[in-house]
Formats: sequence, C-alpha cells, structure tokens
Amino acid sequence: MQWSQDNLWFKNAKNANNMAKLLESKLSDTNEIKLLWPVEANEIFAVLLKKAINNMQRKSFFYVVDENRCIARWVTLFNTTNEDVDNFIRLIKESLK
Repeated sequence: MQWSQDNLWFKNAKNANNMAKLLESKLSDTNEIKLLWPVEANEIFAVLLKKAINNMQRKSFFYVVDENRCIARWVTLFNTTNEDVDNFIRLIKESLK
C-alpha cells in the first residue's frame, strides 16, 4: 500500500484528528475530567479519578502517563469511528459512577 496514493496518509491522519476533537467536545460537559491541553492532533491527555482509570482499564487499553497525578493518554486512530467515540464516552461515564 502506498501512503502517498490518493493522499491516504492525509485522510487517515485527518480522521484520527477529527475523532480526537469529537472526543474532546463530548468530554466538555464532564466535570470529573480535566483535559490538560487543547486537542491539536490525535492524542488527549486527561486527569481523572484513579477509580475511573481502574474501571476503564478493565475494558479498554490506554496508557496512564502519570500514576501519581492520574493522567491518562487516549489516542484515536485512522480507523476510529463516531461509534467508537460514543462507546468510549459511555465507558468513561460508567467508570465515574
């Protein structure tokens, strides 16, 4: 597969970045989560309760980049869908209960 063919690399990167922005916007009404920086690419760094991190990691893989401050790193990919984002939001909200 040629990444330069039909701008495939750009389409893939654009989707990943758009899905991260969608996730950011859907998190904006969640008071229990603080986003550390504005989303500019396909990564989101968020501070949330340790309990929520533990609950989420039972069902989803992501890195905790700072265990002491409970900072999670979530990454969207070229094939992330709106449904994936909605499911992740649902998982976050369930984990905060």
